Amino acid sequence: MKANKHHYFNEGEVTSICGRWMYFGDYREPDTFESPDDCVSCRRKLNKVASK
Repeated sequence: MKANKHHYFNEGEVTSICGRWMYFGDYREPDTFESPDDCVSCRRKLNKVASK
């Protein structure tokens, strides 16, 4: 299965920030920019943490 949106993961975690996806691979892209393809829930939580 492939996700329709880009999900974000904390360092060393296999579950996405939104809790909907798991990823067991080694390669992870950096989260340096916002995109319309981002998972809304992941992006919202990521922005909330970044603003603190």
